[in-house]
Amino acid sequence: MMPTSVASAAGECGTYRSESVPPPTIRVFRTASGAVDTVDFRTYVKNVLSREWISSWTTESLRSGALAVKNYAWYQVIHWRGYTNSAGQCFDVFDSTRDQHYDPSRPTYAAMAAAVNGTRSTLALKSGRIFATYYNAGGVNEPCGANVNGWQMFQWGTQACGLAGKSAAQILAIYYSGVTVSSAPPASTRAPTPSPVATPVPPPQ
Repeated sequence: MMPTSVASAAGECGTYRSESVPPPTIRVFRTASGAVDTVDFRTYVKNVLSREWISSWTTESLRSGALAVKNYAWYQVIHWRGYTNSAGQCFDVFDSTRDQHYDPSRPTYAAMAAAVNGTRSTLALKSGRIFATYYNAGGVNEPCGANVNGWQMFQWGTQACGLAGKSAAQILAIYYSGVTVSSAPPASTRAPTPSPVATPVPPPQ
């Protein structure tokens, strides 16, 4: 069942407005079934991070990824795009790389859960507002800050930044122009084990 875009769905979606406290849940369109799942927000972020980043990457790369995944999803919740499925149920995000890759049948990795938990209170804002933190894989082993365009993070670049000793807050500042990061955890220089490999599993999107 394919989703349709509508102008409004009274009281169903688009009612959450806080830009200081993440939403408690997020509505996810399941591409395979056409159903809409209401998912605990932090559980969603942990699962997506496990699909989109590489668990052996540095702590600060994973934390920057956690913030990017969180902000992107949060932004879609408070800026509902009018999507509903064929049953008329509204949703915030697709479970595919059309938004972010979410697959609850696959595990959430401990390093990813730690990165999400460690940045639970961290806010990344532009002009005091939650913004859409777009990201892309970039090139394998590309340098920190390569391809910077001000609106998009490059995942392989975040790993290079982490290896260079940059904190998650510094990484976001490199890739997103005008970002202000508050309540960031103390920077960690510890790299998870095993060491990163050239071919990521799963590949970042």
